[in-house]
Amino acid sequence: MRANVLVLTSVVISFPLARFPNEHRNPFLLLPALMGVYGTFETVRCLRPRWDWYHAGIILLLWMDMMAVCLVLFLLLSPYLL
Repeated sequence: MRANVLVLTSVVISFPLARFPNEHRNPFLLLPALMGVYGTFETVRCLRPRWDWYHAGIILLLWMDMMAVCLVLFLLLSPYLL
């Protein structure tokens, strides 16, 4: 549970830091990105070796974590691409 809260908090923090939708360069967005990656690794630690329904739920949470981290990385990198 704490890993998912960590990842979702990183997404919530990244929007005001990026000043979305105006998108300004802000190197402090690296902190929510690292926080999201750490939360994803914490979710990976919950995987079990044998497949069961719990394992399937963790896989769904990992997909959510990866999409959230991609969103934060997009907010971090998109101003530098323009």
